[in-house]
Amino acid sequence: MQSWKINIFLKGLVFPLPVKKLSKMTLSLKQMNDGDYIDEKRTEFESSILNRKIVSIKNIDKNNIKFIIEKCKQNNFDYIVSQIDTNQPELISAMIDNGFRIYGGNVVLKNKLKGEYKINIKVREYEKKDLKQIKQMTRGAFPKVHWYNNKYLNKDKIDEMYVKWVENSCNGRADIVFVYEENDKVLGYLTCYKRLELLVVSSEARRKGVGSALVRTGLDYYKNKNFKEVSLKVEMLNIPVLNLHLKCGSELHSVVLNINKWLK
Repeated sequence: MQSWKINIFLKGLVFPLPVKKLSKMTLSLKQMNDGDYIDEKRTEFESSILNRKIVSIKNIDKNNIKFIIEKCKQNNFDYIVSQIDTNQPELISAMIDNGFRIYGGNVVLKNKLKGEYKINIKVREYEKKDLKQIKQMTRGAFPKVHWYNNKYLNKDKIDEMYVKWVENSCNGRADIVFVYEENDKVLGYLTCYKRLELLVVSSEARRKGVGSALVRTGLDYYKNKNFKEVSLKVEMLNIPVLNLHLKCGSELHSVVLNINKWLK
């Protein structure tokens, strides 16, 4: 397969990303069952918190967009969400032509875990006494996430969704949660579930090495678990966190756009 490069411009940064042509093999409309293009389970959590019937779609191409939209309407969904790789410009254009909008995007990175990670003694595993501080820190911590770019969604509900997410992580959903503590105060945390997930640093502690200390601890954790590689996603315009991960040895893998559509 041929490959070429595209440049993604993020506030003055240019990332050359390898892009490969996609295979032309797609499911015909007659072959498609609901499970082939609808993944309601993937968005159950978001639906329950945001009080909207949200569905994630997959296997979409420019020939079945109208079919998928109609099927989602028939299933009484309120909101369609999708993540489309930027190496599919024709599909992205076709989706926009059919009423989808770009609400955000993620840079996908991978880390080969080849480094030696110096662990900061101020980073430790989460304890129950940390939960109150962690929940307080989480509200408003993800303003660049695509949910916040949607005027039809309640911002307080979105905050509630992330608070519940981190609470579930602390209560056993995550593989592990790390906190950075100084003088009995939690200054940051990192949740890990098969990858590096939520990273939050308090406003007073930013640019002081808290985030990098947490990330290095997370990488070291998975290296000691004999993982060969871990992945992570960073909001496209979250430049400080993106640079943090690059400095910790992660490499650019791809860029995906959050392309969504309201049905009601």
